[in-house]
Amino acid sequence: MKVYPARVISVNIQEKSLLFFDRDDSVILTDVSSCKSKYP
Repeated sequence: MKVYPARVISVNIQEKSLLFFDRDDSVILTDVSSCKSKYP
């Protein structure tokens, strides 16, 4: 898995999840449907 400076680490469409990596190294798991409005 590639680690990006401060945004999306992994997009897993099959599991319908987006894995986000925020600036203080917290990992946030968010549902795709809720993210599509923020990240079209």
